Amino acid sequence: MTEKEKEQLRKLFNGFVISNRKNTDGSDFVLSCVYKAYDDAKRTFRGVDQDAKEKSLRGFCSEVEAWFDDPQEDFAEWHEQACELLQNWFPMTMGQAQKIVNMTFKYMYSTAVLGVETGFVSGSIDEKYKAEEKYKDCHVALDGYILRWMKEHGGKTQKGIDSWSKIDKYEKYCDVQKELKDILEEEFAGFSPFKAEYYIWQRQMFTETARAFFEALESTTESRSADSAYYEKFFAQYEGIIEAFSKN
Repeated sequence: MTEKEKEQLRKLFNGFVISNRKNTDGSDFVLSCVYKAYDDAKRTFRGVDQDAKEKSLRGFCSEVEAWFDDPQEDFAEWHEQACELLQNWFPMTMGQAQKIVNMTFKYMYSTAVLGVETGFVSGSIDEKYKAEEKYKDCHVALDGYILRWMKEHGGKTQKGIDSWSKIDKYEKYCDVQKELKDILEEEFAGFSPFKAEYYIWQRQMFTETARAFFEALESTTESRSADSAYYEKFFAQYEGIIEAFSKN
């Protein structure tokens, strides 16, 4: 990946802070990314046993560190085993497990490879986590924005999934990832799904935010007849604005 491409991805995913957490052996980078990933999923958890959560996240941290130490291990096999381990250690759905696993790698990649400023000094991160090659097969973290983007681009496998957190089978998860990869190959040739996600997540988020804003504004101004000419002109630009958001 060129420096220009890295800069583009940095602009798409920044502004977050990763709180420093120490592991028992003194390491902190991977564990801190794991906890940040859990923070993204924790609103979907209920009745959390804190001891079980700590054991699960620290155990998963060890699995991630071990994978970076083994250049021969297949990522697809490792990923399925990691999701299963999380589920065995701490009650969660496959959808919640994939979110923690996949966002852990996104935070690691963004910080260690792209150089996004997250509170970690680059020199304090082990060089093995900065290897671009280790992230080439990483998966897209499935969430509401990604599933809705798929739907708007002809996706079928996401049908019947009420929420990413309710995905219950790894086979279903893999079906969605496979179709997502096929869709992305048409629009983002040369990019892995993991990297293309930086673009489509931001695009979908902006599109939905803009759409919600204009719809809310429209609903609050329907009765303002005195300004009807102004608002008609304003909303005439609505579709163009939404289109612009969806392309950037």
